[in-house]
Amino acid sequence: MKACKGFDKNLRCRGFQYEVGGEYTEETAELCNRGPHACENPLDTLRYYRPGDSRYCEVEIEDNGQRSSYDSKVCGKHIKIGAEIGLKGVINAGVRFVFDKCESATEENASGVRGNAAASGEKGNAAASGLRGNAAASGLSGNAAASGERGNAAASGWSGNAAASGWSGNAAASGLRGNAAASGLSGNAAASGERGNAAASGWSGNAAASGWRGNAAASGLRGTASVTGTYGKASALGEQCLAVAWGQDSRARGTVGNWIVVSERDDDGNIIDAKIVRVDGESVKENTWYALQNGEISEVEE
Repeated sequence: MKACKGFDKNLRCRGFQYEVGGEYTEETAELCNRGPHACENPLDTLRYYRPGDSRYCEVEIEDNGQRSSYDSKVCGKHIKIGAEIGLKGVINAGVRFVFDKCESATEENASGVRGNAAASGEKGNAAASGLRGNAAASGLSGNAAASGERGNAAASGWSGNAAASGWSGNAAASGLRGNAAASGLSGNAAASGERGNAAASGWSGNAAASGWRGNAAASGLRGTASVTGTYGKASALGEQCLAVAWGQDSRARGTVGNWIVVSERDDDGNIIDAKIVRVDGESVKENTWYALQNGEISEVEE
């Protein structure tokens, strides 16, 4: 079956080194324990490998019937690693996945100019492709996708996904560990749940995570990534992007040419200092996490 797989920045997963184009087989496979794993819904990979820290590939994996009870993770004895697709590819593939699911009569699909689709079941999917259509999923691990010019997608379930690929669409996930992703020209993605991920890959898109240990990444041109929750992480990975670490004990990083903003708070949570620096690759290193400590910008561990 076709699926999507996430890896760390070195294309490793659970300590095993993979290569694009490689094929791998194990004698046994057990979900969450042994054998290669992947996610049928590309958006679910963001839950296991966060934007900014990770790489993503298309894969073909043996379907042995072992599936997660709360998302689309599967495992099998054999896997073939296909093309690397990047964050934008994950978002767009995720939108297509939800729309494909909504082709069946049991799902909600709206394609009119201002059509709306809503799904409230445990794993329901909602998709809207009209000019200003809206899609909403409130189930446990439902998916909402909008591909219209100004469509909006929202997921409020425990681990739901929301994705918008339209020109200026918005995606929001408020559930625990939900993912919100926008790949449109100026789309916005927001995740407010604990450990939620927000990713924007469009031209001037914004990604914001406000939950505890939330993660926000902007990989497009002139995008902004911001975190306001405790222990949040903000990444500026595109061009002329800004990463803002505004929460308690939060951190930021960026690629060369981008800017990071870090703040310091007292024990009561009040901001006592803030600084902005440009990632030049020398005094401020690329893809290195920074925080403000005792008034000084310092390298910190991931």
